[in-house]
Amino acid sequence: MACIVNKPQGAYPAAPSSSFTPTSTVAENIVPTSTAVNPELSAAASSAASAAAHTAGGAILSAAGRTARVLVLGASLEIAPFLELLSAAGIAVVCLDRKPQLSADFLAAHPLIKCVPQDFSDLEKVRVLLQHEHITHTLALPVGRALTTLGKINDEFGFTGPSFQAIDVMTDKGKYHEFARAHQLHDYPFVVLPDASEASLQAVQATVATQIGYPCIIKPSFGSGSDGVRLISSPTELLSYQASERFKDSPLIVEKYLSGPEYNCNMFFTADGEPHFFGVFLKEVSPAPYRQEITYLVDNVDAVTAHLLPFYRRLGKAFNLCECFLSADTIISPEGVPYIIDISPRLVGNSLIKVFLQDGINPMAIFKQDVLQQEPLNLSPHRHHLSLRFFSFAPPLTYLNPVALADVFTPEEQSHIVAFSNQLQEGQTYDGMQKGQDIARGYIMVEHETTAQADNLAKRYLDAIVAHNSKQQQ
Repeated sequence: MACIVNKPQGAYPAAPSSSFTPTSTVAENIVPTSTAVNPELSAAASSAASAAAHTAGGAILSAAGRTARVLVLGASLEIAPFLELLSAAGIAVVCLDRKPQLSADFLAAHPLIKCVPQDFSDLEKVRVLLQHEHITHTLALPVGRALTTLGKINDEFGFTGPSFQAIDVMTDKGKYHEFARAHQLHDYPFVVLPDASEASLQAVQATVATQIGYPCIIKPSFGSGSDGVRLISSPTELLSYQASERFKDSPLIVEKYLSGPEYNCNMFFTADGEPHFFGVFLKEVSPAPYRQEITYLVDNVDAVTAHLLPFYRRLGKAFNLCECFLSADTIISPEGVPYIIDISPRLVGNSLIKVFLQDGINPMAIFKQDVLQQEPLNLSPHRHHLSLRFFSFAPPLTYLNPVALADVFTPEEQSHIVAFSNQLQEGQTYDGMQKGQDIARGYIMVEHETTAQADNLAKRYLDAIVAHNSKQQQ
């Protein structure tokens, strides 16, 4: 299956000088996440830079022989690690954001990145910028539902990547359910609520009881980073559900609770529409009633990817996906049926970048090789056994004193710890992780001969925090 796109022919004509200029007026105390808490990512990016094939001018050329300039929507701290890797690969990037968070120091250290303080929802100004900046490609990174604007740009200018329809459907859980049902993509029972009001919850009681059943899952229809996602076990819990302030007036969705292992599936669709898996990780989520991921396990999942491949081929064909990333959380039922519970035609959040790199996969090298240079994609097989655990505690824990790695592990065991960050604050109480923002507490990533060995070491550190601080409270 070949993708249907209308690629722009030749470079855009030069546009008159405009007010679009790089921004350097950012709060001085804001530091990109990648340099604040992920020093190993900076090291990996520097290593990638030394191996990147650059032109004399610093930026790589596209297969068409002209300097590739990639448009990215957003300039938040969350996407800074992606930008760092793009820069390291010699890819010139133009970022649009109404309130960019990238610091002047970050931009100075990455001269291939240009940050434009522009609201990307203003398509008229975006059209001018595309010509002025000679944009040749786009790349979808995490910006939530606002990613639909990128789909409009791709459609209007013939850029490869996800279409407006693909982004619009995938970032609206209700629309995705309807699409999956229409295209026989293993849908499951659901009902959409207009908002989180008591009247709306009462109105769906009968439907939930008769068509969905308990337990069930309730969550915002639009991407929420697990904010507001709850396991509901009874009609009483349904009626007492409280959405967070940012979603109280937004649509909700109630879905059938699915059992089975959950995998975070990351893939890239090449120009022929074929999905190529480059990261499939078994997930562990926080205890009920929440469903925030607290662990990613990297192991040999060849059997899993072989099982999922036919399904994702059909999904890619239904959406006409090509030359784009896809991230999807997938539950495989006891009967072996894959069900998607979250999906987006973009790269996953930056918490997994360190896992990709440690497993020998650089997503930006995939983008560069397939999209910019139009070379055959050759992904290396899985080679590592990893556990990435975030700091989640059940029952709640009051953090009184830090625990050093040397207090828990022998020198030999410490050699297996490949990434670590502890941002817990003394005197604060922490419980099970409830939403994506809780990832900022910290993490430990371990590599070992087996995934079980790696995860045992990671869990030992969290257990040591609990034991040490429990003694302090006695």
